[in-house]
Parts: sequence; C-alpha cells; structure tokens
Amino acid sequence: MAIEQPPFERVLHIGTQHPESNTTLIVEVMGRYSNIVLVAEEGLILECIKRVGPEKSRYRSMLPRHLYVPPPPQPKLDPTDVTELRLRDILTDVSPESPIWKALVGGIGGVSPLMAREVVHRAMGDAEAAISQRAKISPSLEAFQEMLMPVWEHCWQPSIVKRNERLVAFAPYPLTQYDDWEEVDSISQAVEPIIGRWSAGMLTQQPSGEQGRLSFGPGRGCGGSERLWRDRGSRRRRRRNCGARGEMILAYAHRIEPGQRELAAPVGSDEPPVLIELDPRLSEV
Repeated sequence: MAIEQPPFERVLHIGTQHPESNTTLIVEVMGRYSNIVLVAEEGLILECIKRVGPEKSRYRSMLPRHLYVPPPPQPKLDPTDVTELRLRDILTDVSPESPIWKALVGGIGGVSPLMAREVVHRAMGDAEAAISQRAKISPSLEAFQEMLMPVWEHCWQPSIVKRNERLVAFAPYPLTQYDDWEEVDSISQAVEPIIGRWSAGMLTQQPSGEQGRLSFGPGRGCGGSERLWRDRGSRRRRRRNCGARGEMILAYAHRIEPGQRELAAPVGSDEPPVLIELDPRLSEV
C-alpha cells in the first residue's frame, strides 16, 4: 500500500496492489465537491461515491469507465515561494478594506482560512485586521514562515478550542488567535469529539425526503408489499448502524484492550456514550 498527497492539495491517493491489477482510492476533500473515487491502474474510474455527468461538468465527468481527471490546479503561489515582494503583490491586488486573511487564502496554495487568521493574529494581534491596517510586510512574512516550520521539521503541536464543552476548532499547531486554546497530545485526540458526534448522528439518522416516502408509500393498498418495504427499510437501518459502529470502533481502537467485550464510545460531553458489543476473539482492526 502506498499513500501520497499532491503538494498542498486536499487530495489523498491510497494505492493498493492486487493479484490481478493495482487500484488507487482517491479521496478529494473539497467541501461540497468532495468525492471518493476508485481508479484502475490504467486511469479509468471503476466507481465513485458521487457521480458527475457531462451535463454538470464538461471538464471533469466522474463516471465509471471514464478517464479520471484530477481537480484543476488553482492559480495560487506555492507557499515555499512566498517572499516579501510576492506577498506585497498579493495584498495589493485586493481592496484595502478586505481582511488580510482572505487575501492569503486567495493567493497562496495550501492556506486555509483558519491558518490565514492565525498568521495575521501572530503578525498584528488581530486575526480580522484589514489590509489598510498593515504598516509593514515583514511581520506577516515572518509569521507565515513560522507557520510552515512544522511542515519541514515534522514537529507538530496540536491544539483545540472548546466553547460550552463543544469543539469549535482544531489544528496541528497552537491556535493562539483564541484565548482559550488547549494543547493536546495528538491530532487524533483533537478530532475524537467530531468523529463521535458524526457517528452518533449516523446511528440516529432516519430516512427522509423522497427516500423516506418510498420506504412506506408503495405499501398502501398493496397487500403484502407493505411488509416488504418495511423490511427493506429495517435492513437499511441495520446496515447503516453497523457501519457507524464500525467507524466508532476504528476511531477509539486505541482504547480497546485485548479481550475487551464492550466499548463505551463517547459522543459528546452532554450525551451518554454509545455502548458497542465487542467480540473478544477479534482484533480491533
């Protein structure tokens, strides 16, 4: 297995080897355009979570038996090439009243809004400072280079921010823009509350919309078909619950001891943990 990430892109390539051929699972984390695509060795799409036909995207159809096309590159500056002159150009290309962090996100590759705000806070003491408020470029450049150091040195300092016992932000670096930031041991520990809430939501999610109507509508006046549709909906819910519990077992695998028969998976400070029965004969993974 090989895992690769295109430089400063929100894309992950997970390559696997099989006796017949090799495949690559491509995970694209891009907001509402996110997708997971299984690609054959010759570059053809085998399947994807979200299918996109030519009527939605002429440049990039995401359909089985179509050639996989990577996301188009963004016209942004490589973060390793940021100099004082280039940073000045980025900040002068937008309105003086625009926040500095927005200019950084729009002009430099691999920079998230959270990271950009952290850079501005460290440089000026105000994460929302406007471009017109800056006196010099050098403090912003120094803060940006400081933020890049963990990437080269692999020296991460994960942190989180909680409000009313709810996680509102996390990062692999200190979030000094928040007064109440906390240091944690690992990024896995930082995202635990989010994984718990997401998995719990899957456990309690019910069919809705068109799918919900289809589950019960055809049964009316159709004799035994009502029970058939009810049974199908029950099987779907059982499969969804099993998948969610499996995700929670993976998320909290580090807490499972050999021979353990039950896992109490936390889903939030104000909610009881989800109890998952374990088979002591099996490993957690």
